[in-house]
Amino acid sequence: MKSDMNTNTPLQPFTNRLQDDAREAVQTATETAIGAANHASQTARQALHTVSDTAKDTIQNVRTKADETYRTVRAKASETAVATNQYVRQHPMPSVLGAVAIGVGLGCLLALSARRRQPTFREHFAEDPVDAAREAFYAVLAPVAHRLRGSYENARDSAEHALDKVHHFNGARVADSVTDQLRRVGGSLRFW
Repeated sequence: MKSDMNTNTPLQPFTNRLQDDAREAVQTATETAIGAANHASQTARQALHTVSDTAKDTIQNVRTKADETYRTVRAKASETAVATNQYVRQHPMPSVLGAVAIGVGLGCLLALSARRRQPTFREHFAEDPVDAAREAFYAVLAPVAHRLRGSYENARDSAEHALDKVHHFNGARVADSVTDQLRRVGGSLRFW
């Protein structure tokens, strides 16, 4: 049985209509997707421009504020320098004595910080290495000591248990048992 594509069947008009509708639906979906993509791209560009403009404005505002702050601080520092210069000219002795006191104080602090205690020869070459070796030795022996302590505690517990048994030991009953056994042995030895 050979099927021919050009053969008209009673369903052919419906099939053609379905194919045309499917092509139109694909075309419409493609156009809608392209339109949505273009719209999203345009919206993203607008958002990017808005963010860029806002960032530029913010940077400009920060620069302006920084310049104003710099000018204000510079003016205050200049005023303070002028006032200090006038005070030193009007009162030279307290200013000089204050500067000397500050210099002596800073010198003493620097001298004290420079005189840190240096380790002696013995500390540097004998005690420090011995301390380091001791710490290493302790680190190695710590697990052994832990196990020994556990064994000691087990032995102590066993000794306490044995002492409790000895304490509650009924010697008379054991002596009677031994005496009975000796009589039996003695009875079997009478043949001599």
